[in-house]
Amino acid sequence: MKRCIRIAALVFVFSTSCFIANSEARGIYSFVDERGVTHFTNVPNDPRYRPVALSRGGAFLTQRYSNYNLSKKIDLRQLESIIYKAANYCELDPALLKAVIHAESGGNIYARSPKGAMGLMQLMPDTAWDMNVKNPYNPHENIIGGAKYLKLMYERFSGDWIKAIAAYNAGPEHVEKANGIPPFQETQDYVKKVTSLWKTYSKML
Repeated sequence: MKRCIRIAALVFVFSTSCFIANSEARGIYSFVDERGVTHFTNVPNDPRYRPVALSRGGAFLTQRYSNYNLSKKIDLRQLESIIYKAANYCELDPALLKAVIHAESGGNIYARSPKGAMGLMQLMPDTAWDMNVKNPYNPHENIIGGAKYLKLMYERFSGDWIKAIAAYNAGPEHVEKANGIPPFQETQDYVKKVTSLWKTYSKML
């Protein structure tokens, strides 16, 4: 009986390896539906599917995204139901959440920064833990967690959205120390771009 189990396990591993190798050759595609469920296929029969990079071992590669690219056109329509749910739950403007997602990850659910920020709203590991986000690459968890953190920053700075947005990028301690936007070029650029995108998405609602 044990021998049969070992043989079955070997067959399973071999079959899985063959599937991964075949998938790499043919290409794997994914998209996130309106419920936040990620779908994968090697036969993209829906225009929402986008290519997903695989490593040699078949593991999904986390893509590093270069932030702050206003010229990059992205389609957040497939995430709208999650964005509106998070906005309603946290009493936030959905246009603001779209602006933050755009600036942070460009809508790439697998985005990972060199500093370790993860997912659509680029949550750092400690922030993800504090916001009870178990899988930062799950669009639903990531957006809800990011929205909760953004609302915390808004409340911490007494309704000052400029300070809240700056704190989302640089951390609240730096904003408190500067009593405003910290003297970091990255944060100053970030605040300008998020506020600009916020206005743009507000016109589209």
